[in-house]
Amino acid sequence: MAFVQSLLSIVSLASVVAGTVFQTSVFTADADSPFNGQVVNAAGGAFYLGLPKPGTFCPDPTQCPGGTTTLFAGMNALWVEVPGGQQVYVAESGAISFTIAHSLLPPDVAQGAFTNTTVVSDCAAPFNVFNWKSSEASGTGGILVCPVNLPGTTTASHQIYAKSPSFSWTNCTEVIGLLPLVTSSQDFGAFEYA
Repeated sequence: MAFVQSLLSIVSLASVVAGTVFQTSVFTADADSPFNGQVVNAAGGAFYLGLPKPGTFCPDPTQCPGGTTTLFAGMNALWVEVPGGQQVYVAESGAISFTIAHSLLPPDVAQGAFTNTTVVSDCAAPFNVFNWKSSEASGTGGILVCPVNLPGTTTASHQIYAKSPSFSWTNCTEVIGLLPLVTSSQDFGAFEYA
């Protein structure tokens, strides 16, 4: 049985996999959970489970990265080629989101930060997952997966949320966090996630 020791100091998630680029998946306490190990992909300004690949845009497909995986550069940005990049943030509603290209964070950003959570188990060496902690309300935080119908797809089953003070969904499943997966030496994950 794994237990979680939350390190509540606000730590840049880039320090978890210092200086690397990575994919993420959902990590749950229950190894038999249908969410455990599902890869997180970007589409439509948010992050989802069930998508075979992320939503991407490239002005010249013959000159752009493959765009077959969602790559993070820490948990505060996506690994993209587009000038100005794309930032990752938590909307007031709790939706873990990303900016469109060439833009600033929107005004409805929840105050808080991604944190480092160490998972300790009798069966494996300790490892880190990403979590979220609100700076607005004491004790508010965590990562959840919520059922969703993403327009234009039949495969996206759940959207990734952070438990912000304004989070109001009731039919979600709390997970331990987002597990960094494969680190990448790929130049960029996509020209732009869309």
